[in-house]
Amino acid sequence: MIHISSSVVLSQAGELITANNPRIGWHNVITSDNISSDEEADDEPVVNLANPATYLYWRGETINAQTVQVSLSEAEEVNYFAIAKHNLGSTGATLAFEYSNNGSDWTTVETVEPSSDYALIVEFDSVSAQFYRLNITPGSAAPAISVLY
Repeated sequence: MIHISSSVVLSQAGELITANNPRIGWHNVITSDNISSDEEADDEPVVNLANPATYLYWRGETINAQTVQVSLSEAEEVNYFAIAKHNLGSTGATLAFEYSNNGSDWTTVETVEPSSDYALIVEFDSVSAQFYRLNITPGSAAPAISVLY
């Protein structure tokens, strides 16, 4: 799937990348079978994050810190995470992308405070791990994300 939009915000190590440096994220390790979360609204479950339809959402239930985790059957190399439609910028959320090889000891790769609700792509040096998670510190409302890559 290719998303082309004038509303895409690209970030690498905290620096804004211009539209003259396009990115295509082609490798998505997320499936409805390997994703879980601390919280989910009854009608907006975490499995919606694995669906490319941007009208479906995962939504947390509170403004407490929460985690969305991807548990793979074996280690996979990853060098970006991306979020399609969301409310993270307008609500003042902070995101920390982390990885682990045992599901217990986590290393933070990148921390981001989205400034808008535009699609978000965050690039970083490649890491290989079996477990990945997005730690979300919500702002003024429960987090809502339509697609996570």
